[in-house]
Amino acid sequence: MKTSDASLWLKQAQDDYRFGRSALNGRFYAQSCFVAQQAAEKAVKAVHYARGSRIVLGHSVHTLLKALNSRAGVTPELLRLGGVLDQYYVSSRYP
Repeated sequence: MKTSDASLWLKQAQDDYRFGRSALNGRFYAQSCFVAQQAAEKAVKAVHYARGSRIVLGHSVHTLLKALNSRAGVTPELLRLGGVLDQYYVSSRYP
């Protein structure tokens, strides 16, 4: 992918983040958690693409960060938080 594609991923991540904040303000907590995970996933994918990755597959923020770690020096705390967000990928979408 081109760097401009990374910009598209980052823009979508930023839009998801803003939407998630609106959901949180509206007290839609499950939806806010799901969108937070989505925003993080897209932001990490944007970094992958900006660093020259051609195809980035997967939905786990933790796994995506771990794969990026060899090239970007991801901190242990960020890896931990990625794992926390991953807990909301499925659980926040179903009763």
